[in-house]
This record gives sequence, C-alpha cells and structure tokens, in this order.
Amino acid sequence: MKSNIKNIVAGWKTTLLGVLIIAASIAYIFIVEESKVFQFAILLIVGIGFLFAPDTIVDGLRSLIKNNKDKKF
Repeated sequence: MKSNIKNIVAGWKTTLLGVLIIAASIAYIFIVEESKVFQFAILLIVGIGFLFAPDTIVDGLRSLIKNNKDKKF
C-alpha cells in the first residue's frame, strides 16, 4: 500500500492523467443528458488505473509510438 501512495507523488504524469480522466468521467455524467453508466464506469476504472500506474507506462507508450515508423501495431 505504501508503494501505491509513493507512486502517486513520484509518478506525477500518470497521476495527473488519472485525475483528468476521473474528472472527465464525472463531468460526463452531469453534462450529457442521456449518459450511460457503462461508459462512466469504464472511464472511472481507467482513471483509477492511471492514478496508481507508474510513469514507465507512459514512457513505454511514447517510445512505441516513436519507434513505429511503418505504422503497424
């Protein structure tokens, strides 16, 4: 548990991304009149996942995009 709390402060990129996704999911519920709970739940789960994820995930995705010259995944 302590490593998760430590990661929130040390891994600020994914923490910020997680907070933004959580805020967007909450705003989605209030702004969209015909909002779907399933979409809110998926955004919330992804946001919480990014909240506790290490920054190496973002660095890995960035290097994957940079090294993908032929646009094939």
